[in-house]
Amino acid sequence: MARRLLPQERLVLAPIRKHWIILVRPFVIPAVIALVLVLLVDGLGAGPIDGSVRTVVTLLVVGGAAIWALFAWLWRRTSSLTLTNQRVIQEEGVLVRRSNVIPLDRIQDISIRQSITGRLLEFGDIEIDTAGVVANEVFTYVPRPESVRDQLFMLSRSRQRSPAGV
Repeated sequence: MARRLLPQERLVLAPIRKHWIILVRPFVIPAVIALVLVLLVDGLGAGPIDGSVRTVVTLLVVGGAAIWALFAWLWRRTSSLTLTNQRVIQEEGVLVRRSNVIPLDRIQDISIRQSITGRLLEFGDIEIDTAGVVANEVFTYVPRPESVRDQLFMLSRSRQRSPAGV
């Protein structure tokens, strides 16, 4: 990220990844499905299904769950939110990369949405209202969203008051 900074731009908040909670559904659900299928094939199919067929089906199910989990991990690993003294940068995507940049001096309002689980595990969505844009930008599954919001707020206010914008 540091090599993509603009002149006179400095990193304020290192790239943060989405909260680990986004891995729960992609890891747990396929693991439970794989476990149930393996138990069904190995347990109930012990008599009528040949042992080599059971082995192949078990390996396919476990392999499919592992591939699913790998893609979920890659999605988390390639998603980031970076804060500099001039802009907010959101990037995500494994095969198709999406990048969203918001200049700090365009930020008008910052709000947070958190579920009960989000409050307990310290993650939430940050919604940024920008000047001149119809839709607000939403950053999902941000760890410690209050801290990120406070830093964004302080930087955007100082950037809006600064005549040179530095």
